[in-house]
Amino acid sequence: TYLYDWRRGGYSSVAEKLGIAKKLPFPLKDSWKVLGTIKPEIAAATGLAPDTVVTMGIHDSNASLLPYLVKDSGTDFVVNSTGTWCVLMHPQEEYGFAPEELGKVVFFNRSAYNKPVKTAIFLGGKEYEVWTGLFGAKSGAAPAAAAAPSPALYARILADRSAFILPEIVPGSGQFPGSIPQAVEGGRRYRLADIEAGRARPAFMDDPAMAEAVLNLSLALQTMVALERAGLAPGQTIFTEGGFRNNRDYNAILAAALPANPVHLTDMSEATSFGAALTGLAALEGTTPSALGGLFSIARIPAEPMPGLADFAAYREKWLALIAEAR
Repeated sequence: TYLYDWRRGGYSSVAEKLGIAKKLPFPLKDSWKVLGTIKPEIAAATGLAPDTVVTMGIHDSNASLLPYLVKDSGTDFVVNSTGTWCVLMHPQEEYGFAPEELGKVVFFNRSAYNKPVKTAIFLGGKEYEVWTGLFGAKSGAAPAAAAAPSPALYARILADRSAFILPEIVPGSGQFPGSIPQAVEGGRRYRLADIEAGRARPAFMDDPAMAEAVLNLSLALQTMVALERAGLAPGQTIFTEGGFRNNRDYNAILAAALPANPVHLTDMSEATSFGAALTGLAALEGTTPSALGGLFSIARIPAEPMPGLADFAAYREKWLALIAEAR
């Protein structure tokens, strides 16, 4: 985080100037390190056994990454952990930022194995929830049922380059600081606030299938930018876990747009809980999570690339230009 200085191996000038550096734990211990047992009054108040151990603990994103570090040790991959926040995590050996990454929500976590994890985030799940709640809903009507866009519809949207959804639902929360959340149709801009208030609305939002397709394209494009800033390179595997595993079109777009990177869906529906449980079991058994790798497996389902995306690059170029102009 911003509190840690990777180059000197200690807390940063930020932590020092906040006056908290000496209040933070040091040296940093393994997440499965047993620090002791709960106090008697805690046992009495909770009903937990008096010998319940207390460990160092683990951050939620690092917990969701840990099963992949155990099972895919020695390989180069990026985990696309999706939910309210989409968190793109790329384990690396070296720390450092490209100039264009400064000012974006790109940072380094410290993994369970004390290695740098380059991380880029955006509010993908929140964007999906807010925009889909508005599709097909006019004059206070209920939101439309889930749509099923066809590949032909995606191809037409990409070729026309007329309909777009731009980030960020919470300004400054992701990869496009200064961007204003809005829809664009035929060159006209419709701010999210105006759409929500019923003051203005693009016509494509009244077609649930088309609106769903435009939104999936926006989410895939945001993911691609975050992947690039997390250090994605050809040949690296992308693992999609969490809620967006169930969005077939989103993953098919990614697979088609990134032919040099296998996109796999996993069966880790609760990777954060699973990773935390690994640290707990390692603590109880006096071992490490890596030693427990034989106890579980991670299914990998290849995402099938969506056909007909020949105009994707041109659509992306215009999408980025519209974002830049909106600031």
